Amino acid sequence: MSIAWFDAFRENGAPTWYGDNTPTPVLFDLGLAILVWLFATPTIAFILILPGIRRLRALSTFCFLFSMSIGASIGDPQEQLFPLNTTETRQINRELKLPQIAESDISKLLFGNSLNNTNLTLFQTQQIEEEFYSQNSKLIYNERFEFDDVSGMEVGEVLQKGLPFPILRVMEYLSVDRTGFLWGKQYRLAGYYTMAALWLAFALWLLQLIFLCAVPSKFGQISLFCGLTSLFADCVYAWANK
Repeated sequence: MSIAWFDAFRENGAPTWYGDNTPTPVLFDLGLAILVWLFATPTIAFILILPGIRRLRALSTFCFLFSMSIGASIGDPQEQLFPLNTTETRQINRELKLPQIAESDISKLLFGNSLNNTNLTLFQTQQIEEEFYSQNSKLIYNERFEFDDVSGMEVGEVLQKGLPFPILRVMEYLSVDRTGFLWGKQYRLAGYYTMAALWLAFALWLLQLIFLCAVPSKFGQISLFCGLTSLFADCVYAWANK
């Protein structure tokens, strides 16, 4: 079989493969796995050396596990300090009729909001029966948008992509910054100030670990400041996002 001009990287007449970085679907949350590994590794190491501690074993165990739990609580629930994709602060389910899919097909739109991005998932509740497929299939469409550019570049990109109409409508609502449509600005401000407060709490948590080793007598005070800062971040988000 001869090789023509446009036959490079083709196999058995298939289209050219351009080396996609994600050839397989994601089966688990990689960010959450990294977070678990970051806190589980020192915890397991501490448990292994725990029998060698002769004095104040119970108090040392409590302080260390308490510190690890605080760090995990700061890093996990709002996907703020580590680039995770684990938490959605608000979900809205709404049944939709999409004429571009089929007149009788009912779809559902899922809106997930976090501190620095929003996630929109459009999936079909009824299966599509086609003669070209041996099994019934469903439409599942997901897009993630950053709040930093939701009022400018993101809107232009989604229009160029030609995303489904329900996703475009939600993006329009988030991009409008006047009259009564202030949801996008409200989410951005809430995420911005909450992120700043959580970074401060994370810095206090690192200082708490240093004080636990160097100045144990000040460990309780730093822990109190760290807890108050985390509580302040929750109050800021609740106030800015009400």
